[in-house]
Parts: sequence; C-alpha cells; structure tokens
Amino acid sequence: MSVEGKCSFDSSKAIGKITQVIDVEKDDENDLKEKIAVYGVASISIHSENTPFMSYAGEILDDDECLGQFKAIDHAVGAVGYVTENGIDFWIIRNSWEISWGEDVYIRMIRNKGNKCFIASEAFIAVYSK
Repeated sequence: MSVEGKCSFDSSKAIGKITQVIDVEKDDENDLKEKIAVYGVASISIHSENTPFMSYAGEILDDDECLGQFKAIDHAVGAVGYVTENGIDFWIIRNSWEISWGEDVYIRMIRNKGNKCFIASEAFIAVYSK
C-alpha cells in the first residue's frame, strides 16, 4: 500500500551509491540467470494479479494463469537467485508483501518454461559501490 508523505531520506544510513544499471535482455531467462550470477539481485517486474500467485503458500509456482499477450506486468519484486532441484529449474523471488505471505515473503517460480509471468521481460540490476 502506498502512502503520500514527505520523504525522510537519511544519507548517514546509506549503504552505497548506484554506479551502474545493467539491463537484462528482454524475455531472456538465460541472460537474467547469468547476470544474477555475476552481479547479484535483479529488480524484475512480473504479472502477479492471479490466484496462484496471490495465494502462494509453498512449492514451485508453475502458473499457467499468467501467460498470454493480454496479461499485464503489474508488480515489482527481486530475483535473488535460481536453483535446480530434482530436475526442476526455478527462480527464488523476494516479494514486498507481509512476511506471512509465501515462504516468509519468498516464492519459488518456475524457470526456463517460456518466461512465465514475464519474469525476464522487464529486468535490470543496479550495481552499487560503498
């Protein structure tokens, strides 16, 4: 939920400065994977307005409800890593919702299956220095 108000940025609490923004090749899950491996967490935008995502409580989300040309990218999250487990490739995604959502605010989303939920469609990595 957003709230209007005065920004209260405190520069003494800053951990660094963004020195570079690296774009991920549009719709390219392999490029996203490679850049996460080299640079770390990626900022991504996905389609999330569907029941399987909103009610996620565990396991790997392989969501057919977020496919198709008429679905919209509507939610920003962080892609923090990727795993292959029991032959299944998936992303580890950090959401911004309350800690009780998902797996302590994380979700495992299928990887290498047609860019589901547009996971690699709008992605970048902000590189910072201290």
